[in-house]
Amino acid sequence: MNKQKLLPLTLVLTLLGCIAGRPAMAAADPHLSAWFANGLSGKTICLVGDSTTSNAVDLISELNNFYRKEGEGLYGVRTILNYGENGASLSAFLADGVAHGITTTISAQADLYVISYGINDVRLGQTTETQLTNLLIAAVNRIVAGVPKASILLRMPNSFLSADVGGAGFVQPNSYAPAYSTMLRNAYARLRNRWSNVAVLDTQDAVFGRASTPSSPYMLNQVHPSSAGFVALARSLVDLIGSKPAPDPVQVANALAQNPTAPYTIYARAVEDTDVFNLVATGRWVASSMLGASNGYLDFSWPANKAADIHCGDIVQVNASHVFALPATCLVVAIGQNSRIYNLGPSLPPYTISGGTVSVWRRWQ
Repeated sequence: MNKQKLLPLTLVLTLLGCIAGRPAMAAADPHLSAWFANGLSGKTICLVGDSTTSNAVDLISELNNFYRKEGEGLYGVRTILNYGENGASLSAFLADGVAHGITTTISAQADLYVISYGINDVRLGQTTETQLTNLLIAAVNRIVAGVPKASILLRMPNSFLSADVGGAGFVQPNSYAPAYSTMLRNAYARLRNRWSNVAVLDTQDAVFGRASTPSSPYMLNQVHPSSAGFVALARSLVDLIGSKPAPDPVQVANALAQNPTAPYTIYARAVEDTDVFNLVATGRWVASSMLGASNGYLDFSWPANKAADIHCGDIVQVNASHVFALPATCLVVAIGQNSRIYNLGPSLPPYTISGGTVSVWRRWQ
């Protein structure tokens, strides 16, 4: 084989991981060992928090409509419960003063709880850092006692903007926004390694930043993330709780033995064998036509200016298990900021795909 243009395996794995979930080869947080034990199939996630959970439309959409697709980080998860409460404080949650209070949360008996409370406790100056820390400890202790086999992830609330966008008065006094942001961060950071089954996700370092700035593409207003912020938050969350099993090496070997030319027709994920195939393009599914359309197409988020990198005869992998070779009559064009592959006809999967990662592979010459 001519492998003069071989991409390093680490680069290939990084490309796949960055697009579709937790970076490949990343070590799982030991505090979440129970969550990862025996795989994610059939498990339940319960999201608990204030409006940044209850009204997090784009966060929930990302988790359900992208990351739960076949081949993505949360594939196999049975359900994702939204137990968010608009305007609620952690103290109200603990007192069962909201619909999804501590009692209801425990009764869900979820496998993983993602908790993000505190914004409404601190934004009006009614709670100190130590008081918030103690409220978080009380909430975690109650859940640990009620669901001892569950894993818990404390999702640090986002930092606040320094400007009162729209004059909503969410933070009072407004000049305290930076101090409140730091208070939220410190309260969560103080709980690292306190319990064996509780991890902390530092969303301020990962997404929103520690500094309170006047504006941010990740913030809709002073205290609520924007659509882009929730999408980035979903990615950061799945980086920690997602799992992308590697292809089965035995099935790969058997497929190569049975059909050396096109092993992916025997075992779809054989196409991921980087000794045989080179990853040339990867991105998120955007749209596709129905099966059988005369000029059937597939759009994905490979940069439009790199559409020419994809050649007829390359192998397309959609949602891990839908794999087919591009026909000789294919046409690859730029479509907006993405790339479109035309003339697929019967090559498309049985149904229009509605999410997931698309990868294009090429056999080494």
